[in-house]
Parts: sequence; C-alpha cells; structure tokens
Amino acid sequence: MDEIADKVSQVKQTLQELIDETRKSEGCIKYELFQNINDKHQLTFIEQWESEETLDKHTQSEYLKAAQDKIKDALTKPPDVKRYKHT
Repeated sequence: MDEIADKVSQVKQTLQELIDETRKSEGCIKYELFQNINDKHQLTFIEQWESEETLDKHTQSEYLKAAQDKIKDALTKPPDVKRYKHT
C-alpha cells in the first residue's frame, strides 16, 4: 500500500469507529459514512439530527474531538462541512 492509501485507510477506520458512539447520541436520526466510487480518497458522512442543538452537541463531543485529533495529520485538506435543511 502506498502512503496515501495508508492515510485513507487510517482515516476511514477512525471515522467508522465514530458510527456506533454517534448513533447512541441524543438526537441522532441517521449517521452513515460513504466513500466516493470515483475518488476513493473522498469520504462523506450523511447525518440527520433532530435539531441544530443536538448536532451542535455532537460536534462538541469529546469522542469526536479525539477522532479529529487522531486523523488531522492524515488529511490533505480540512473537512468540508455543509449543513442542509429539508424543505
């Protein structure tokens, strides 16, 4: 495996470890990790939360901060977080 593939594998494993803990969080409706078929280096979480407040609580959780610290050196660019609302 090359260095980039190793980093992708490390990031993917760390993100997958977040799933069970996050799904137990208050207000979590959906929390799923996807990998881009055409660009294996791109990973995306699709999340649904009961409210902005429960999402904000999740983003401030210690386990999420620990995961971010664990993968920060493996990322080639900062996470691109977008929030949407259902219309």
